[in-house]
Amino acid sequence: MDGDTIHVRRRQEVVKIRLNGLDAPELHEYGGGRAKDFMFRLVRGQTLECYPVELDNYGRTVAICYLGGLDIAAEAVKAGVALDCRIYSGGRYASLEAPGAARRLGRRTYTRRF
Repeated sequence: MDGDTIHVRRRQEVVKIRLNGLDAPELHEYGGGRAKDFMFRLVRGQTLECYPVELDNYGRTVAICYLGGLDIAAEAVKAGVALDCRIYSGGRYASLEAPGAARRLGRRTYTRRF
């Protein structure tokens, strides 16, 4: 688990879910631990509603997930621990980015193509 990938228990299996349209730093990058901690505290032990979009190149389900009606990716962007990945979100979270977050976290090259 990290800032943009969560593990969800579904019946007797654990499913790895990559949150659609979210770009969080990797664990070894600046802010990666903070992003992971934020997501862990947000979803641990909670019931989520996840809507699959596709499978990614690593075989993970890419989905939009909600906790009590709140989009958890949007919550991470609003908290300043992740950025909108416009190429996949269509800009869905762009207006939620905290001031200076892109400069602080560093937007990945592939997220700039939108």
